[in-house]
Amino acid sequence: MEAKRIHWSSKMSENILRGGFSQASKANVGGWDGYYAQVAVDEEVNTVLTIDDDFEQFDGFATEIILSPDEFRELNKFLGS
Repeated sequence: MEAKRIHWSSKMSENILRGGFSQASKANVGGWDGYYAQVAVDEEVNTVLTIDDDFEQFDGFATEIILSPDEFRELNKFLGS
């Protein structure tokens, strides 16, 4: 929320993809979570804001879950989960 820059990527580099798969494998999470974690590490992100507690398993950045448990339940109900 206090980001000083936005970095848009038009393609995924092989190194980031491999790093993402490695991150996902170590944390036993989905590939996209691993990819996002690797991008955060490569971009030297300090804190990842998320609704996904899987990100707490990664080293290299802090994780802040932005929804309370009640808000998360409400979101899941809205999404039909």
